[in-house]
Amino acid sequence: MKFIGIFSVFSHSKHKVKVGKPDKANVPVLTLNNFVTVASKGVSESTKGNYHTAVRSFHRFNKGNDIALSGITADKVKAYEWWLRKRGVCNNTISCYLRSLRAIYNKGVAKHKVRDAKPFKGVFTGNEPTVKTSLKASELQRLRMLALSEGSFLAFARDLFLFSFCAMGMPPIDIFYLRYSQVRGSAITYRRQKTGNMVVVPINEQMQVIIDRYRKDSSDLIFPRLGNYRKYRSFLSQYNRALKALAKKAGIEVPLSSYIPRHSWASIANEKGIPVGIISQALGHSNVGTTQYYLDRVDNSVMKKTNEYLMEAVFVAPIHKRCTNCVKCRKSKAFLSNMQMFPN
Repeated sequence: MKFIGIFSVFSHSKHKVKVGKPDKANVPVLTLNNFVTVASKGVSESTKGNYHTAVRSFHRFNKGNDIALSGITADKVKAYEWWLRKRGVCNNTISCYLRSLRAIYNKGVAKHKVRDAKPFKGVFTGNEPTVKTSLKASELQRLRMLALSEGSFLAFARDLFLFSFCAMGMPPIDIFYLRYSQVRGSAITYRRQKTGNMVVVPINEQMQVIIDRYRKDSSDLIFPRLGNYRKYRSFLSQYNRALKALAKKAGIEVPLSSYIPRHSWASIANEKGIPVGIISQALGHSNVGTTQYYLDRVDNSVMKKTNEYLMEAVFVAPIHKRCTNCVKCRKSKAFLSNMQMFPN
């Protein structure tokens, strides 16, 4: 009887233990701030930077407070979009913030089974066409000839800007991580951080002068000074500020930024009759269809000649304006004539 009594106590309904349902009080709340690091795993540095920038922006909108992913509603997102517009943020930047937040949210939904309320439905997450600003050859010359204090950050920024142009528009983030181990023979081979596409840049005279200026045996970085920055973004903000100061000094009306060399190289190459297929390969773009058809037929020797021709057009030709028969001018004219074998 005693055993039956004991058994009856534990079989009473109020003492039943429910298995498989965790105590909700002990389950951590999934928020933007504590999930952005998880969401950033396996993405590129630029995407990771976009995620964190978007989260910081949303926190400012939310009066400095973090927010649970489950608390991100369509009304909240609309209010955030309107908040950005009132502050004069351009459409493409708003789109970048919203796309980043949507990506974080969707990863949270997939990984932690947060109910998908589709809060980003109906907001602008596209891209508006933008006018790619570029410099003319004469403006690049003015920038090159500026008298600057040796060793100053302005001089360093000017060298990086010109190096980017001379290296067929190499993006600033790829310059930031550039190492001597990527130099193979007389060319730099690198994978674009943004796309992962391989790009081969033959080293020309202008690039070599800049590389030699910053060479240090103790560092594998082609620009060792960049090693002083823990993060690319902190360098980029200082670099862009310096470029605007350089534009003012050189009397250039175009607001200079880190991507102007890339746009300038493409623009001047196009003006000089370089086929679109070659320009696309030089920039490391991902393309399909007709463009890809021509990209497959471009070898490194043509790339080398293409960039040499542009360097002469920008940095040598102004000195030879009145010249009709020197060796350099004859070579440039012959090269441009031979380029007609590559249709646009």
